[in-house]
Amino acid sequence: EHIQFPVPALISLMQLSKYGLLLAVPNPYYLPFIFRALLRLNPAPAKEGHWYAWDYAHLDIFVQNCGFAVQKWYYDSVALPCTRPIRSALGFNILSFMEVKLLKTLFPRFCRSLIAHVVEKKYS
Repeated sequence: EHIQFPVPALISLMQLSKYGLLLAVPNPYYLPFIFRALLRLNPAPAKEGHWYAWDYAHLDIFVQNCGFAVQKWYYDSVALPCTRPIRSALGFNILSFMEVKLLKTLFPRFCRSLIAHVVEKKYS
């Protein structure tokens, strides 16, 4: 997302890699962003230096157009869009179970990050 010319960057990184690489970028479909949009709250301001916002389909097409393949997608956690007092009331153990286990399993495409194992096409 911070690289102005991602094609040569990905190609160069893949040339340095023997087994592929893990490519991780923020997910534009991260659940709190969706709730902000649904409630018509002001979106977070655009930050200088952000060139791209990748979603799963566009990242996959980008990787393929560079001559590589996504071998596997990985998922981190889905954050509940709740305020600090609600988080404190629920407690760390309950929130951790919900965000890292339950919601990640039920809604993997709403995780915080897109994480792709990118490999040469011959290994996919």
